[in-house]
Amino acid sequence: MTKKEKRRAYRQDPKNKKRIARQHAAYQQKNRKKIANRKAEYRRKNKKKLSKRRHAYDKKWRLRSKNKIAKNQSKWRRKNAKKISKYRQKHKHDISRRAAEYRKKHKHEISKRAAKNREMPGSRHCALLRRHKTQLAPRRGCNGKPMSLEAHCKKLYYADGRDRPCWYCKGENNKKGSGLDRLDNNKTYTVANTVPACRGCNTWRGSTHSVQETRDHFKPMRDAARLKKKENQCQNGNL
Repeated sequence: MTKKEKRRAYRQDPKNKKRIARQHAAYQQKNRKKIANRKAEYRRKNKKKLSKRRHAYDKKWRLRSKNKIAKNQSKWRRKNAKKISKYRQKHKHDISRRAAEYRKKHKHEISKRAAKNREMPGSRHCALLRRHKTQLAPRRGCNGKPMSLEAHCKKLYYADGRDRPCWYCKGENNKKGSGLDRLDNNKTYTVANTVPACRGCNTWRGSTHSVQETRDHFKPMRDAARLKKKENQCQNGNL
């Protein structure tokens, strides 16, 4: 039996485990400052090495625990919905400014991503089904029963299949199907609580602006859309 094996057998022996633990705790207590200084010195010397190792570990852990992280985040958001809403309401101008700065800085990246998403296979109907499955699912903390798929279709499209215009700006909706916006964010996607909204208006409103503020902001666009419609009707002789 080698020295290493003897040492391992000694440590694994239940009689010696408690004694080793007591000795270790006594040493830690006695040399607490010395150990702390030694650790700090090591961290200072190997700062870059440790940060690289940490980043690599974090990256691997995030990839490995992607579903767990998403679940915990959604759980935390549901639990702290009122807190998040208050924070957003309080700092809405700051949030809007930061969002605008980000969009300006990453303009090309965002446009590339949007173009890639548009080219992805999947019809308008597929997009609607996907949204109905994810966004319109029953949520904790939100009151009301989500609308059916049939009601969802009626809310978004006319009988002939055309998109309903955006309720805020009366503009055209997205190519892959209109979006829905909740009038009251504390309620789920019910028929009475939703309106068709384009991505621009929906993003601008977010959780920082009220419905009336959004309507007032996009009023000039609504007026321009009405005038254009009247002009088209006049040209076609419908008036």
